[in-house]
Amino acid sequence: MKTFNAIELSIGLALLCLFMNQDLKKLEMLILLPNPDKINNLKWAGILSLVGCVFFITLFSINVLIEAVIHFHNVRTLEVPLGYFQITVFVFAIITCIWAFSVQKSYKLEANI
Repeated sequence: MKTFNAIELSIGLALLCLFMNQDLKKLEMLILLPNPDKINNLKWAGILSLVGCVFFITLFSINVLIEAVIHFHNVRTLEVPLGYFQITVFVFAIITCIWAFSVQKSYKLEANI
């Protein structure tokens, strides 16, 4: 039985960053009074969320590639680098979740379905 691992976590965090970026861009367009500081903070939060999205998609791709090579070609020497990439996902997951909660609280973001 397989449990939740770094591959699912990395793609989930990439989606979180992508949705936050979309929400921040939408919020940036809805600001009625142009406050340069608030708009600048929104832009930086959007850029940071987009960079986070690209970062987690890259980690997802690397983890899938290494896991496939280990599984299909039986290359056991790649298990150590896979562990390092998985630890990187888990560490950055904590940082990203704390950052996402603080951004959502600051700008009162909500999910629109």
